[in-house]
Amino acid sequence: MAMGKCKVLLDTNVLMMIYDGIPVLELIEEALNTKCKFIVITPVIEELKKFCDDRSARKSKAAKLALEVVSKFCEVINYERIGMEDVDEVLIRASKDLGAIIATNDKELRRVLRNLGIPHVYYREGKNTFEYWGS
Repeated sequence: MAMGKCKVLLDTNVLMMIYDGIPVLELIEEALNTKCKFIVITPVIEELKKFCDDRSARKSKAAKLALEVVSKFCEVINYERIGMEDVDEVLIRASKDLGAIIATNDKELRRVLRNLGIPHVYYREGKNTFEYWGS
């Protein structure tokens, strides 16, 4: 699936996987068979910043590393929450606005994305690859 301007919105849990040594950005480009522009929206940044202060050292380190990767390799786009929107809802709205694929490992979010017909990629642990869902 080659696309000219492939845009991928990264969610918090995918970014946190980088700490486990998973080359997330490379694997996503492999799955989509193209170079991608990686985008992170501000609610995801806020979530990562919150995790930096987590009692769990592991979670805190994963969030700090994720923020480092974002600052080097991703474009941060300012998206405000509307009303009581949660991060997933903002991701879905941003995906529609930007025509971007969502990268997530959140099972509930993936189910919602499938129901809405929104293209996404997710990590397949056993295969150590990302898989694309969509048209």
